Order: sequence, then structure tokens, then C-alpha cells
Amino acid sequence: AELQKEKLDARSTIENLSERIAVSNATSETFAASKENSYQKAICKIQTQLQSAQEMNHSLSLERDDLKKKCSELEYKTEIFSQRQEENKTAQSDQLMTPAKGIAQGE
Repeated sequence: AELQKEKLDARSTIENLSERIAVSNATSETFAASKENSYQKAICKIQTQLQSAQEMNHSLSLERDDLKKKCSELEYKTEIFSQRQEENKTAQSDQLMTPAKGIAQGE
């Protein structure tokens, strides 16, 4: 009878430990799943931020290219303006000199 009681106690202890192990394993799995879920959420957030940054970079690149084009156009227009201004100065100088040449030559 004593031996039977010890067997029942041992069996009860084994069942109790098995339940505790099962609960511990379930808790560990839940924690691991929660941790994995947190990592996945963080990865998704980072991917979203990266995509947003890439879109902004692309947009800024297009804007930079547009500004370069406008700058080139302005440089070209400035060069043309400078040339015309120089031509006008030369023409004005020639006009001022022409009557003087005519007078000097007796015309």
C-alpha cells in the first residue's frame, strides 16, 4: 500500500511537472511569436521609411535636374544678352564715330 501511494505521488508529480513544462513551453512560444511579430512590425516600418526616402530622393533628383536645365537656359540667355549688349556698345560707338569721321574727311 505504501509503495502504491508512492507510485501515485510520483505519477502526480510527473503529471504536475509535465503540465508546468507545457505551460512554460507555451509561454516561450508565445514570447517568441510576440518577439517575431515585433521584429516583423519593425522591419515593415523600416521598409516603409526606406521606400518613402527613396521616393523623396527620386523627386529631389527630378527637381535638381529641372533646376540644372533652368540654370543652363539662364546661362545661355545671359551669354546672349552679354553678346548683344557688347554689339550694341560697339554699334553706338561706331555711330558716334561715323559723323566725326565724315567731318574729319571733309564730308
